[in-house]
Amino acid sequence: MLPQWLMAPFGAVILSISILPSVAPGFWKKYHHLWLAMVTLPVLLLCLYVDPFSVGRTLKQLLMFCSVLACLFAIGSGLYVGGIPKANPGTNLMFFALGALLSLVIGGVGAAILLFRPILKSNMGRKHLGHLVIFFLILVCNLGGIMSPLGNSATLLAYLFGVPATWNLQLFPVWMFAFISLVSIFIAMDAYLYLRDPDFRGPSQLSKNENFRILGGWNLFWAPVPLLLIIGIQKIDLPHVWAQDVILTLSLWAITFIVRKLTPRQVDHSNEFSWNLLSEQLVIWAALFVTWIPVLSIFTKMAPQMSVDNSWNIFWLAGGFSALFNQVPVFSAFYALAKGVGDDGIMVHLVGGTEVSSVLLMAVLCSTSLFSASTYVGNVSNLLVQRQVQRENVSVPSGIKLVLVSAILVVPIAFVTAYIFFFH
Repeated sequence: MLPQWLMAPFGAVILSISILPSVAPGFWKKYHHLWLAMVTLPVLLLCLYVDPFSVGRTLKQLLMFCSVLACLFAIGSGLYVGGIPKANPGTNLMFFALGALLSLVIGGVGAAILLFRPILKSNMGRKHLGHLVIFFLILVCNLGGIMSPLGNSATLLAYLFGVPATWNLQLFPVWMFAFISLVSIFIAMDAYLYLRDPDFRGPSQLSKNENFRILGGWNLFWAPVPLLLIIGIQKIDLPHVWAQDVILTLSLWAITFIVRKLTPRQVDHSNEFSWNLLSEQLVIWAALFVTWIPVLSIFTKMAPQMSVDNSWNIFWLAGGFSALFNQVPVFSAFYALAKGVGDDGIMVHLVGGTEVSSVLLMAVLCSTSLFSASTYVGNVSNLLVQRQVQRENVSVPSGIKLVLVSAILVVPIAFVTAYIFFFH
């Protein structure tokens, strides 16, 4: 087994992306590429010497991860919804339900780009907007897409690690219970705050000087294609898994190119389109993917000696870390622990021939999806929401306040969910 000190670079990357952007924003903006490279390169060189196969597999997963997110980002940015009627609890509920459905098809990333701006604009002028942002993070960016391999970073990683694309449908009972519970709280809270805001209430009307319209309609055709590709490509009996990966990656970049060509400039201008956010995240993803190579190996071997052999424990451990750190490293670490536990009766047969406990995988996916709304660095869709909030200069909870408010809303539902589905 690799020495345990090799987990230190992984921890350094996690702490850096979680703390430095807020504690030392100037340093992070100028030197984060250099700092992450200094942490990552020694690990990469050592792993190339010790286990080049794992490095190759991890770099392939990184390329596919970036390809999927770039495609979803392009599709979501290729559409613009304008002229939304003034909000009321009914229209907000409709948007949140639509957002959850869209996150199954174009992921939380695409749903956040397409819907968060119109939701925010239709509610501008209300005394309280914080609850809309928090519940959008929970219901659309994270929990909503849990039944799809594209739903959020955790479900996408599960697919890249070999979980069959349609396996997530088994999470429907958990998704239904948690979503209905949380959306009921949202409805009650939104209606209460709406009724206590007489200055905002009034007849529904379109945004000032703007009629309702959807721009970039041709890109609606491409919205379901990435999901259909991911599901369909696993059904093709190709001689090698790498052939599936090559076909999928090339297809995703082709769709990205076509969508960008079809997107009118007016849509780019209205959406303030830029690749900057994804390019900044690319360096972070590369550092995370490389530094977790030794961690996955160590965690898989250590799992039988750790207290993660039941779904209740792993649910709360993964959820606690997800509330503070990025979804990518948290899911990866706890997936490795779940895989290392071994046979517990019901196993998921992964693409490539290995197995992982079904109930432990469910627990990790559900907890990371429920708790990742507690921080804007949780995943890309959370960062997209934060960027829009900053552009509109909206006062909403952030930092430790966001963690606490999200915990108050999520923990009770998470406790009941875990007790029903994972307390064995």
